[in-house]
Amino acid sequence: MASILELTCIYLTFILHDNEVIQLRRKWKQRKKNLRNLMMTWALVFLPHFFCDLFSKKLNSWGEGSRSGRDRIYKRK
Repeated sequence: MASILELTCIYLTFILHDNEVIQLRRKWKQRKKNLRNLMMTWALVFLPHFFCDLFSKKLNSWGEGSRSGRDRIYKRK
């Protein structure tokens, strides 16, 4: 059978875990209420991937076109 000290430690662990869950729920509810904060979170999560793909495609297409343009300029004599 568990000693009183062990039971106390287990009980305190459950209480602390419950408090953390409650605090996380409060923070999430506040984020839901604050539309600006929710939009910023969405932007930080989803937009970097989108812009990374977009800019890499644009830079690749721009780089190919500029190289061929440079070749034309340098080949003139």
